[in-house]
Amino acid sequence: MFSKMQRTLLDVINNHPKISPRLALLQIIPGVGEVTVLTRVLEIGDPTKFAFIKKAVSYCGLCSAQKESAGKSMRGPVSKKRNKYLQTILIEAAKLAPNWNPQ
Repeated sequence: MFSKMQRTLLDVINNHPKISPRLALLQIIPGVGEVTVLTRVLEIGDPTKFAFIKKAVSYCGLCSAQKESAGKSMRGPVSKKRNKYLQTILIEAAKLAPNWNPQ
């Protein structure tokens, strides 16, 4: 029953007119699955809200703060202003991707 409900939900979301074009583009990436793509699209929403790629990376929690002074570069902790759910999904996808696609 759960599998059937999950499949129905995924089919409805995949066929949504506003997000289906973005889903199709993201699913072209080798090793990226349906759930990862759906999570990314639903959590981020409109990707044009990020003026720079650095802002998107920061929002996903995939980089830490960087401080530079007198030629020294130091990394700080990951910001707490991030999307923790999206960060978890992307990290898990990165760990699993080599199992499905050796590239």
